[in-house]
Amino acid sequence: MSSVPQYYLTLFNSVSEAIESMESQNYGTAKRILLRGQYEAEAEFVLEEEQRGIPCPTEKAK
Repeated sequence: MSSVPQYYLTLFNSVSEAIESMESQNYGTAKRILLRGQYEAEAEFVLEEEQRGIPCPTEKAK
């Protein structure tokens, strides 16, 4: 069984934290938590792909 990627854990933890904020009706905080998790997970994904030798495109091919 393979290990869970760090970017998945980052997203999972952000979603869990955002749900707690929404349960307290802190919707702005929940939004910020989700956005932060999205940015962090994307950076972790790109880094992981680069470490595996898979280039990540920075712009669409013309």
